[in-house]
Amino acid sequence: MAIGAEFDAFIARLFAQLESKFAVSSRHSRGLTFEGMELKALMVWSIDSHWIKTKLSVVHFGDDLYAYVSGESEAPGLDLNPWLISIQAALDKVDDHPMHAWRAVLGMARSGVIKGGALPRNWKLGAMDFQQTDFEYEERVPLPSAMNAYTVERWLPITVSGATKGHSWSCAQFATQEDLHLACALLSIHANQMFKLRQMAVPEGVGLHDLPISTPTLVQVEARPWPQGAGADAELLSNWWTACRERRDIARIARAYYEALTLTDHPSFALIGFVGVIEEVGALLFEDEAQETCDSCGKPKRSSSAARFRKALSLVLPEDRVKIVSARLYKWRSGTAHSGRTFSTETSFGLLHMSESMLEPNSASMFNARGPFHAQEIARDLLVHLFAAALVPQAD
Repeated sequence: MAIGAEFDAFIARLFAQLESKFAVSSRHSRGLTFEGMELKALMVWSIDSHWIKTKLSVVHFGDDLYAYVSGESEAPGLDLNPWLISIQAALDKVDDHPMHAWRAVLGMARSGVIKGGALPRNWKLGAMDFQQTDFEYEERVPLPSAMNAYTVERWLPITVSGATKGHSWSCAQFATQEDLHLACALLSIHANQMFKLRQMAVPEGVGLHDLPISTPTLVQVEARPWPQGAGADAELLSNWWTACRERRDIARIARAYYEALTLTDHPSFALIGFVGVIEEVGALLFEDEAQETCDSCGKPKRSSSAARFRKALSLVLPEDRVKIVSARLYKWRSGTAHSGRTFSTETSFGLLHMSESMLEPNSASMFNARGPFHAQEIARDLLVHLFAAALVPQAD
């Protein structure tokens, strides 16, 4: 049973069973949450009943849930059985949820071209179906320089449909949105172009059935000839999806890369995200290597994050560039993470300072090119490498 909305549904079914079978009219609850320990939460329920004097406690410990019935009673069996019967009845329905069909729309974050792998016309990720449209949208995007100014950007809509099991749509919707976030991350890595959620998942029959021809900010136009992916692209994306489902650590890094992409208007902070991705790829790829042991305690010596960072860089950069790039990225990352410094145009709302000497490189432009842009390229190449390594069958 998923901890969260599904657990709330379980509790609702449990007390519905107590009300219908054992005439329990109301309940009261108290709870505590904890940080930095295996014990994460404790909830206690008491009920209004003339003959059931016990209480139900549920403990969230580690990744598991434990239920306890406690209290004083002259007839423990009579006080215990209603809880056991109701808990079992609720557990029997944990997987007895309806499927909720839904639709959503993805699209590129801004005008651009697919610089990486091409996208197939139709493809699947898990239980989700993706379909490119045969038109593009022209979108009016306001400019921060003037209240009456805007630029026109074009993006290709991709419709997504699927069905998610859940006690209610609110339960199913959250899981669906998480799946769509991961899908956007994988599309952005594959195409080397950021994709985002343009229409959040809505149940079938709710909202627009067809994509609008025009809105106050959008209008359909003839699509440009996009590079069409082959079956290999669809298979690759499907394999990446499977790898993320089987390896939560890989999914976490893919999502982190995507979140860093969303910070492109805040380059100094985007760099922190991309450096974190590079570090974590290095940790996954090289942490299992044979390690020296400590002479005193005999435990393996952990390599430093900086060492794993340089090893990761060596997979995609010439050896003579690794030390230079590592020092540069770490210097900028630390300047922002530890001192709050910004190195690009954040403090001028994106305006580039053009009055610097023509005899010297513009510092913000230098940072953008050698910092977040370069770190993004490296992080993407390493993610592709990580997916390839994860898909290689392991020897027994």
